[in-house]
Amino acid sequence: MFATADFPAENPRTQVRNFPYTQTLPTIMKMEKKLRNIIKKEIFETKNQDFATKICDEYLEYYFNKSISTKEQLRKLLDKYNEKTIFSFTGKNGSKNDYLHLALGHNMGEKTLIPMLENGGDVFPPDREIGQIIKDPEYWSKDETDDEWEIREKFHGYIFFAWFSTIWIEIKGYKSQIVVKISNNDNLTSWYLNDFKFDSNSNFFLDNDWKSAIKKHNKKAIELEQLLENIKHEYGR
Repeated sequence: MFATADFPAENPRTQVRNFPYTQTLPTIMKMEKKLRNIIKKEIFETKNQDFATKICDEYLEYYFNKSISTKEQLRKLLDKYNEKTIFSFTGKNGSKNDYLHLALGHNMGEKTLIPMLENGGDVFPPDREIGQIIKDPEYWSKDETDDEWEIREKFHGYIFFAWFSTIWIEIKGYKSQIVVKISNNDNLTSWYLNDFKFDSNSNFFLDNDWKSAIKKHNKKAIELEQLLENIKHEYGR
């Protein structure tokens, strides 16, 4: 279990955000339509197509309805943590050899994300100032069969990581110039938002010289089809 103490108190930040809703909403709708079409092809290869269709509709609706609020949370996160500020939260000046990542942690079987710093395996307390980036909808049921649970895990993973990564691209998360990952607190599996790959497939996995890696491998965008192929390395085929 991780400690739950807050980070040290900080000076308040004055932030004013004006969302370009007329541009954001059409982009969200276009992305959702494209992801639905790709997911449909995956559903055709699933034994229980009715169940898969039902849960995909639920997750797509839930997450895409959270797109604007999640963007706002991520912008706050990257205002606070970036190349210029990140070492101020560790009590160290930092060097290129520090294995310092910003992790968005979640527990096994769900996708509620809480930010925390990680340095060489040492985990700092969760950031309660920023709080939850996104909350898991908790759609699962105790009455589901093992097969249904596996289908849920697969499609929830596809939809969640594709949706979240696309938002990361839209807000230009790469500009933070730090390593940011989504980490499973239980099995330590990590999805690196710098190159949209899991664990050892990522150029940022166990790479101490993260500043050099960012210069070489920090992606600005990736096609949705490639995102899903990368996600399949963890969530099966």
